[in-house]
Amino acid sequence: MWSFKYIGICMLEELRELFFTLCRKKNNLSEEQLLELKQAFEFETHTIEKILSLAARNDLLHLIERFVEKGGDLHFVIDECGEKLNLLNIAAEEGSLNIIKYLLDNNIFNVDQRAFEDSKTPFHSTVEYNNIESAKLLLKRGADIQAKFKHGIVKTAVHEVFGSMCDANGVQHNYLEMAKFLVKHGVDIPDHMDLLCRDWFIQQYPAKGSIKNFLLSIKNLENLQITNQKSNFIKAYEVLDSETQEVWNIRKSREDLKKIANFIEEKFSKETVIKYEEYQYLRKYNSLPKHKKDALEIFLTNEKFTFHELITKVDNFINNHFLEIAAIAKNLENNNFEILGETIMPHITQYLKFEDIKIAGANLDDDIN
Repeated sequence: MWSFKYIGICMLEELRELFFTLCRKKNNLSEEQLLELKQAFEFETHTIEKILSLAARNDLLHLIERFVEKGGDLHFVIDECGEKLNLLNIAAEEGSLNIIKYLLDNNIFNVDQRAFEDSKTPFHSTVEYNNIESAKLLLKRGADIQAKFKHGIVKTAVHEVFGSMCDANGVQHNYLEMAKFLVKHGVDIPDHMDLLCRDWFIQQYPAKGSIKNFLLSIKNLENLQITNQKSNFIKAYEVLDSETQEVWNIRKSREDLKKIANFIEEKFSKETVIKYEEYQYLRKYNSLPKHKKDALEIFLTNEKFTFHELITKVDNFINNHFLEIAAIAKNLENNNFEILGETIMPHITQYLKFEDIKIAGANLDDDIN
């Protein structure tokens, strides 16, 4: 691998010109706008590291690929406002999904790789910059949602939702949706929320109060469930707004969702036969409310198929095999439907949808008990 010391001026100039070309194409810049960009470049010194960082921020994958083809090493450290970051941190901050996938697919970085031992993981960076799409991708690739880093004090992803980061237009990010995302996917909520979000901080940033109240509500439910205070739990649950209830329902059932997701990937990523005893997973899937079906996406890691393609396969299978699945749900034997015969079954199932018939039995989606 070439070090930056020996790549030289020619490589720097090539990357610089490629950066302009890719920016112009991606942003459809006019000649005048391109000239303004080039002139802005002249006001500061740009090293290869800086150009690569800019490419990562703007999802200019071809520039990164070109550098690697030339033998360049992407493992350099970026100093950003006193924090040490790597190129995957930068791509995660900006939601540069193509570059994140490239760096992980080619084993250039691992998903939790840090610039230094105690610095931020890429997942911390994507939370800090309030980028849910890159957070989803990193979790799909196995990122540790509970990872800690040290910046003055030991912090987690939850600390990042109390940041005051602004977008490109200077508007402060609203981290409430990010907080809900983290909670859905099992992040640990600290016991002492007052240390994270003090009253004076809420007075300065009022939107942080809603985040604190949300996290406290979920933490309260968790504590009541652990201490088995069922009646108090039900009361606390019932006074929550419907969206917070949905977040809790997903958080509570995420292990079951993982099992269903694993089943879907194993059975529907390729043509295969589903065993009779496995139909219970299809029954569970079809019993999920919409918000839980939507939450399945984060657990489906197979990128050969899109989420929509996989779920469409599942839904089609349920519609076409309704009676077999109904038999499992009712704990009936195979021969209960054998009298229909193989030729009759397709004619029946094409007119049936799973949700058209309510199957008696225990509710598999018991959210609050």
